[in-house]
Amino acid sequence: MAILQEQGAWFRMLELTMLNKSYKMVVLRVLLDRGALWDGMEIRPLAGACREYLIGHRDLQSDLRPNRDIPDHDLASAEDWANWWLKWPLGRSFDEQEGRKWFRREGERFVSAIQCPKETRVVFESMTAEVVNYRPWPWDPLLKLFGWCSVNVYISLTQIL
Repeated sequence: MAILQEQGAWFRMLELTMLNKSYKMVVLRVLLDRGALWDGMEIRPLAGACREYLIGHRDLQSDLRPNRDIPDHDLASAEDWANWWLKWPLGRSFDEQEGRKWFRREGERFVSAIQCPKETRVVFESMTAEVVNYRPWPWDPLLKLFGWCSVNVYISLTQIL
């Protein structure tokens, strides 16, 4: 498949990036759900949408542990939470991964730096969504049972079990 040759580094990073929490996948899920992967989103609305997603997902709520910046995720102001979310994980998304920077900040926007021709973006988004949906997240019971593994091994295990 040509898209894998063109975008192999992205999919390799997406599959292999370490996940201590679900934050990276939540950011991608929100961007995909809002059709904002390419044009990005304002940071505050993105943070708010990610917060809503995390709080609304029973299994992911455990990732929202009290910390120095946000002692209570339910009671934190939208501004305090957005500032924290900008540090973790959005700020980390600007770091180099697999030899590239995949996202950048443009003023108050979180924007993709992924180079993908418009004619292959639908396939790229679909494949990205598939990895996001099937990537073992830290709360996943199989991940706790078997430890970290790649998506291919994980999918094989889920089909066997």
